[in-house]
Amino acid sequence: MRRVVVTGMGIVSPLGVGLDHNWAQITAGKSGIRKIEHFDLTDVASHIAGVVPRTDDPEPKNGLFNPDVFMAPKEQRKTDVFITYAMAAPRSVR
Repeated sequence: MRRVVVTGMGIVSPLGVGLDHNWAQITAGKSGIRKIEHFDLTDVASHIAGVVPRTDDPEPKNGLFNPDVFMAPKEQRKTDVFITYAMAAPRSVR
């Protein structure tokens, strides 16, 4: 049997990026569920979802997610966004 050691936690969620930011949002009673605005919803019954808040700012603030901080744009084009989230989470500890 192998042992596993957790040395830190990071998080990327609809509440934002970073453990401290997410905890502050949760304890303030915030929800990450919001209206979907980044694609056409004409044929979709639900118009709300938990969407990770994004920005293009090279130094994101307030828990916003900029995938370019965690993965090169060329690599992002080769993967699904969930892979980018998985690569970002352990690096977004604080």
